Amino acid sequence: MKKYLLLSGLFVLFCLMLSCKNTPTTPDPPAAPTITAVTVTSTNSTIWIGQTEQMTATVTMSDGTTKAATGTWGSDNTNVATVDQSGLVTGIATGEATIYIDTTNNQSGLVTRATTGETTILNDKNDNQSGLVTRTTTGETTILSLRGTKKLSVKKSIPTVVTVTSNRSEIWVGETEQMTATVTMDDGTTKEATGNWGTDKKKVATVSQSGLVTGIDAGDVTIWFRLVGDQYAITTQTMRGTKILTVRKHVPTSVAVTSYRSTIMVGEREQMYARVTMSDGSKMDATGKWSTTNSGVASIDQSGLVRGIAKGNVTILFETVGDQYGMTVQGVVGSKTLTVNAPEPPKPMWSKSGSGDMVFYMPSYVRVVRVTGTYSGYAQNFIVYVDGWLLVNELMGTGFSQTYFSGTYLTSGGVVEIKSSSGVAWTFTQVNVTTALTNTTREITDIPSPSDPRYRAYEIYRRVAAGKK
Repeated sequence: MKKYLLLSGLFVLFCLMLSCKNTPTTPDPPAAPTITAVTVTSTNSTIWIGQTEQMTATVTMSDGTTKAATGTWGSDNTNVATVDQSGLVTGIATGEATIYIDTTNNQSGLVTRATTGETTILNDKNDNQSGLVTRTTTGETTILSLRGTKKLSVKKSIPTVVTVTSNRSEIWVGETEQMTATVTMDDGTTKEATGNWGTDKKKVATVSQSGLVTGIDAGDVTIWFRLVGDQYAITTQTMRGTKILTVRKHVPTSVAVTSYRSTIMVGEREQMYARVTMSDGSKMDATGKWSTTNSGVASIDQSGLVRGIAKGNVTILFETVGDQYGMTVQGVVGSKTLTVNAPEPPKPMWSKSGSGDMVFYMPSYVRVVRVTGTYSGYAQNFIVYVDGWLLVNELMGTGFSQTYFSGTYLTSGGVVEIKSSSGVAWTFTQVNVTTALTNTTREITDIPSPSDPRYRAYEIYRRVAAGKK
């Protein structure tokens, strides 16, 4: 019996062993990769104040892979450099700052949960994005994260070169030119410089503190600009930039000599005028010396007044005085030729007498003529035309209580035609202009129109009356 029971137990144990051997087991899930390192990089390790630099963060996983890190950016010295949450750093002041990133929770998906002291590895995407989460049986959670860092230096840029420029290198006396100063910094940037302007020759050119140059006198001048050191963190030396300007005086290029007349008579005077054209195209009254090529024909004083001496042609010269125009070699000469004529010999005083109707020619040099008529009958016309213009129209005779007529007229000569004047004894006598003006028996009152041939005589009369010859 005992033997039977023993065999039965062994059989059951064997069956149990076979049953246990054929039962399938569940394999453990693979362990999720974990963060092993966080790396922060940038193109430059030194930046300038005001400059920006982009930081990049990557994580290295336990399986050897890398990927962009996500997390919170920060700076350990925000007085030197700040960083935004995209990783963009801005230089604030000189010094050093450590830029860091704390990786965001569960970036690796690794969660460690403690229950009875055993560790269960879960790939729990809903847990906090941290490199490592440990949850205790009491419900407390400890978040473990990794940090990546990089140290940056921030520098203040300083000037290396000062450049002074202007649109022109030559200006004229009295002109202005704006100068510009730029500074090149050691970071390669350029900007408008601040500092002090000056000139090495104030008698040639002056410069204001805005950089505006004014030409004073002819010559070369150096315009300089000096940086103000403490504005650029320069403590040991000053830095200057310079440019040479040439100041020139406008000089005459030509002289025009003019006068109202080109022909004068012996004894007459004529005023000459001189105007100079300068190298900038402007024109002005010239200053200089007058002279004549033939003082026997005409003389001239230093006011430009010419007097005719003898018949002939003469050239009137005007020369600019060099030092008055910044010229050291010679002046510029202008000229004009005048003709001096001798007065014509006096012509005999013209007169003509007759009676009744007649046609005859009165010389053209007759400017004033006195006409008289006498008629002793009862009534008769006395009508006179000169070149078709009515000169005299009178009724004479005892019937009109006028048996004698006399009148003084302006004329320029021409064809005289006496009409409807039968029996009238008449006389035409040339009168000197001055004599006509003092004639008290009859004033010259019939002023001719410009189309009248006598108008020229009227002009002569007018000039004489005004005291001009």
